[in-house]
Amino acid sequence: MSGQTFKCDDIAEIMPAEEKVKEGCDAFKTVLEAMKGFGRKEIIEY
Repeated sequence: MSGQTFKCDDIAEIMPAEEKVKEGCDAFKTVLEAMKGFGRKEIIEY
């Protein structure tokens, strides 16, 4: 896996990035919930 590293002098600088990550997680959860109704089979690949 690869990731990102954030360095900052003030926590306020990183808060917008944290919010975007949280929004992305919420959207992903919504997609997974919607997929429950697709046929009778779930395939999730990373």
